Amino acid sequence: MKKILEVKNMSIDFIHKKTKINAVSKLSYELYENEVLGIVGESGCGKSISVMSLLGLLSSGASVEADHIQFKGRDINGLDVKALSKIRGQEIAIIFQEPMTSLNPLMTVGKQILEMYELHTDLSLKEALNETLEMMEKVGLKNVSSLYHAYPHELSGGMIQRIMIAMAMVCQPSILIADEPTTALDVTIQAQILNLMRALNQKSHTAILFISHDLGVIKEMCDRVMVMYLGYVVESGDVMAVLNAPYHPYTKGLLKSIPNPQKRHERLYSIPGRVPNMSDRPVGCPFCERCEKATEKCSAQLPELRELDKGHHVRCFYPEMASEMESL
Repeated sequence: MKKILEVKNMSIDFIHKKTKINAVSKLSYELYENEVLGIVGESGCGKSISVMSLLGLLSSGASVEADHIQFKGRDINGLDVKALSKIRGQEIAIIFQEPMTSLNPLMTVGKQILEMYELHTDLSLKEALNETLEMMEKVGLKNVSSLYHAYPHELSGGMIQRIMIAMAMVCQPSILIADEPTTALDVTIQAQILNLMRALNQKSHTAILFISHDLGVIKEMCDRVMVMYLGYVVESGDVMAVLNAPYHPYTKGLLKSIPNPQKRHERLYSIPGRVPNMSDRPVGCPFCERCEKATEKCSAQLPELRELDKGHHVRCFYPEMASEMESL
């Protein structure tokens, strides 16, 4: 497969009350054409800001440093707003978690899709209108001629998310960033949206960076996965390898926390302790304060992300111990 994105040693810092807070550390990954790469972790672990940084969408108080961020062989790290604006929407598109807040409530949904064609293509108005209606049909919307004139508040959550996907796919981007795209939807609609995104991925060969806290969704949707905790990737690899045979105790804990209908009379498992504040992150392993297997070495040193099996990486000094923990 053709590599379209490579991020090498990315770190993201924020300045808060004259204090520098490191939100993402030593982040490295690759994304290939037609691939779906999942990023999973609890709220605040750095998964969303790590991808927002690709498009320069972080606040003015943020600073991004990396050895390189290569998109199609070009280093886009540090590009100015004008240069990034040529990439946003056209080559890298994004779907946000709450689509209703991303749409103009005073403009019809059809007009908002049409506007994307007007901004990013040289089509005539008639051609752009035809393409808009065709794109609405491609994402599974019905009665598109009348739906074109509807306003966002008149549509359901699932329909709104389909509109957002249509807007994102106007330019057939090389990368689609999906930031928790199904969180606010019920299970039935969630499945429809996931199936739609997978179909578009396979048909257009658009690579997807898929962000979620739901391991079930990640397993269904993704080819590979990165598990993040407190700004670090703690485990990564083929999605089936990571979720069926995890090495890191945090990944293991996340999987044990999933409700099991066959154990409905047992207390639901939760990972001991709390996520530390980013401004008070442990010196050593980020998970050491909550890990049942932690030693003094874990508290004093940061483990490197190392490859244990082909393509399966883990940031842990004692991964064999974690893999021998009680299986699900």
